[in-house]
Amino acid sequence: MIYKMAQPTAIPPPFSPSSSPSPQPASEGTPVRTSPAPNSALDAAANALCIQALQQFRLGLSQSLLYTEGTKQFEKACESTFAALHPLLEKIGSFKLTLNKSDALVNGQRVDLPAAMRNTNEQIEKTMHAAGVNSLKFEQGLTAAELGPFLQLLARHKLPGNNDSLKTNQSLRDQGIIHIKVDEIRYVALGEKERVISGTQHSAAQTAITDLVDATLSIISNMQDPEAKIHMRAEVTDQLIEKEAAMFEGMLAATSQRLKVSESDELNALMALPRRDGKLLGDALGIAKALAEKGIANDDPAYGALRQLIDRISTPYKARAEDILSQVKLDPATLHVLPEWMRQAYISLQSKVAEERLEGILTQSPLTLLDEQMFPQIVDVLDEFSVARMDEHAERLAAHIAGAVRAVTKRERIKAVERLSFLLQRSMEQSSQAVKLIEDSLLTACTHETCDEVMKLLLKHLSARCVHHYGLGNYDRALEHLEWIASLEESSRLAMRDEGANLARKAREELGLTSFPRTIATDLGAPDDKGKAAGRMAVVLGPPVWAAIVESLKIETDAARAKTFAAQLNSFGKESNQLFYSALASEPDGPCAMRLFDLAKNLDDAAGLWEIMPVLLRHADITMRTHALEFVIQRDGNSAVALLVSMLQGETDLVSRKAWMQALARVHDAGGQVHLLKELETAAQTVPINEATVVFILELFHHLENPNPGIIAAVAALQRPRGRTLLVASPDAAKPPKAVMVASLRALARFYQDPAAVEMLERAHKDKDPDIARLALVCLRGIVAAEQQHHTTDAPPDAEHDAAAAAGKAGATAVGLPRKRHEFESFQRAPVESVFQVGVAVGGGGHPAPASPTSNATTKEPKDDPNAAPSFQNLKPTLEGDLKDCPLGNAVNMAGTRNGVLRIQCTAGKGLIYIKERKIVNALFAGKLGLEALASIESLKEGHFAYFLIAMASSPKLSVPIENLQDELRKFRDQKDQNLFF
Repeated sequence: MIYKMAQPTAIPPPFSPSSSPSPQPASEGTPVRTSPAPNSALDAAANALCIQALQQFRLGLSQSLLYTEGTKQFEKACESTFAALHPLLEKIGSFKLTLNKSDALVNGQRVDLPAAMRNTNEQIEKTMHAAGVNSLKFEQGLTAAELGPFLQLLARHKLPGNNDSLKTNQSLRDQGIIHIKVDEIRYVALGEKERVISGTQHSAAQTAITDLVDATLSIISNMQDPEAKIHMRAEVTDQLIEKEAAMFEGMLAATSQRLKVSESDELNALMALPRRDGKLLGDALGIAKALAEKGIANDDPAYGALRQLIDRISTPYKARAEDILSQVKLDPATLHVLPEWMRQAYISLQSKVAEERLEGILTQSPLTLLDEQMFPQIVDVLDEFSVARMDEHAERLAAHIAGAVRAVTKRERIKAVERLSFLLQRSMEQSSQAVKLIEDSLLTACTHETCDEVMKLLLKHLSARCVHHYGLGNYDRALEHLEWIASLEESSRLAMRDEGANLARKAREELGLTSFPRTIATDLGAPDDKGKAAGRMAVVLGPPVWAAIVESLKIETDAARAKTFAAQLNSFGKESNQLFYSALASEPDGPCAMRLFDLAKNLDDAAGLWEIMPVLLRHADITMRTHALEFVIQRDGNSAVALLVSMLQGETDLVSRKAWMQALARVHDAGGQVHLLKELETAAQTVPINEATVVFILELFHHLENPNPGIIAAVAALQRPRGRTLLVASPDAAKPPKAVMVASLRALARFYQDPAAVEMLERAHKDKDPDIARLALVCLRGIVAAEQQHHTTDAPPDAEHDAAAAAGKAGATAVGLPRKRHEFESFQRAPVESVFQVGVAVGGGGHPAPASPTSNATTKEPKDDPNAAPSFQNLKPTLEGDLKDCPLGNAVNMAGTRNGVLRIQCTAGKGLIYIKERKIVNALFAGKLGLEALASIESLKEGHFAYFLIAMASSPKLSVPIENLQDELRKFRDQKDQNLFF
């Protein structure tokens, strides 16, 4: 036989759990195995089998969560687990497995686990604790058909029996799982000191039992709570009887032997048997009735002897008269032979007056509440006192029956909790002192309780009373009940050092799954006492209320109420904000995510919001992505750059990469431009050159407000001839592609004050390609024009005239002027930008360069500059009108029968649409080109249009048939929407 001895750990007040784990009885016919002390290790072969079994058991539990019965994956895992357990059963027979974090015990012997097995051991233990299981027993004869369903029940925490091992094992047997048993978790945590006494000789049995009893008494005596000690003594006895029926007979025999020499009236009263004594009392009263029928006087000595006999029978029940009164039917004619206390109790109970019935109840013990005959009387009397507002009498009755929760056995305490809860629900005055007395007794009972079943009922009662009082407006009482749940949760956690079987935590979580948290969340913004109470209860209830607030924020469209809810959520601290951020990150609806994001920006925990920005930047809704990106761009410091760089580095899609690079160009921190220069260098060093990326980055540099001077060096490297650079289209190319050269010049145009930039522009002006030379000339003209504007305010008339003349001369003069380096330093950027508005895009987008209007109305195209803007002087339009009367599509369709130019004039700017052979070949509007310009014009509500028959000499930049204009614009907008920046 194996006997465990354990020293208890100290359990902090106010919660003193105190029932110890009890081993499951061996099945009938199973030999009892012996084992050495747990400090000794298993032999090497058994230890190896144990390790293999634990590893496969962990695998089986994992697969049981992922797959259900009947799937190939689960069947394979089940077979592997059974194959690992079977050899261990063959070698050591039936065994009991107990886990304790880093330790594993098999039949009380510790398994020598390698360090790598600790995580496996802890995972199995957590699963068992979460399922309410303390240990598992595997018996010989185990089959794979039993193991599979058990793994599913254990892994999914669906073991029947509600953490009651007896009920669980019975349910498992009913399901055909015979060779696996469980043991439940108890509140008492055993200490680290334990030893196992083993022996096969009968002579050692008495010593073993003595040691076992000493260990049990040591556990009980070291408990701090006196009531818990009483519970434990009764629990030990009850479990011995419950788990071994033959123990009952032995206990009765041992008790009877000790009572023979006992002189204690209390013990004699405890051993009284109501059924036997009730029959004896009935026989005695029958004799009294017979004497009365024969006419014998009451003062006859026979009555005296009969009274003495009745007194001896009834004396043990003086403190609990309900036991004997419920067993005998009294005749009013024989009441004179009863003891005075019994006669008064009977008479008062038979009375119709509530006060008299109360006195009869008070002569009995609190366990009167549990008597099936007396309980209806208690209900009636308490109802009558409540209706009549007889508060003093109701308080006396409540104080008396509340003592029932201090019953010794758990069955009596279960019934007491159920019936007291029933009385509280029936009470019409929930704020009365009588109700408070009963509630306080139930609250106090929580601190002494050692039984899981009773504790669950108490916690259920606390939750129900919390919700009930809150609904009635008794906020202090509601908060008190909720605080008790939180206190019990903390006490249980400290006592058990584990969260697996924390019943108070489960009760709080179950309360959080009801509608109560949503009620609290709704009341948080209330201006009266309800709002204050809701705030205090939200602090105690915690995450369920936070989750309810988040759900309310998802559907709340009123901005003021949403801000109020967000402020309440923010007041709870960092954890509540993290819950809000998690909800925001997982919200698929775009408008809802936008509302949550706007609220999240005002929370205190800014770091939490920043952590989920990568998720928001890839949100399914384009508006949400844009909103998040704008937030990142506006953020100062290196954090925005680091985030965008990380997004860019993990991106493979070309369109998305361009979006992240454009964001880096817009970010306020200078680090964004530094990284773009690195991206430019990487793209340029690719063989062949990554032309699209290089051109895109250079275009970004062209539009920067404060461009990095490093751009000049990067452009210089791009323009070096072959032999001194890797930035070439192919080994045979002498220079970069034309598109790269054009984009380089556009990027350089912003650095008109830098001598190196001017030098590169002068060199590009001599290029053989007319488009490149023309663009360089436009840039240089812009610089000269800026110089003219500068001299207009400060220089004398002669100097101003000389500068204007210089601006009108040929290209050589324009190129020569900027060589006066000292004059560039005084230029302002704004005038230059105004000069470049027309000509800066030449060669890259078809934007016309500035030119003098011609007076020849019939000129088809200027021969000196084929891209010059057309002149409409002295020309009459063939069609004109207002856009509000004739939209763009109709105007183009009517006017496009002949080649010409459609001019648009409005407050937003001026535009030109070139039409040739029923096709739109180019479009300009407010600095925009191509389809973008057409889309802007098409969206105008106000404006004037006029169509002139003027041909366009430049090469077409578009080819949009007039009939397909709307389709092309729709495609353009769809493609534009895919970019994060629109």
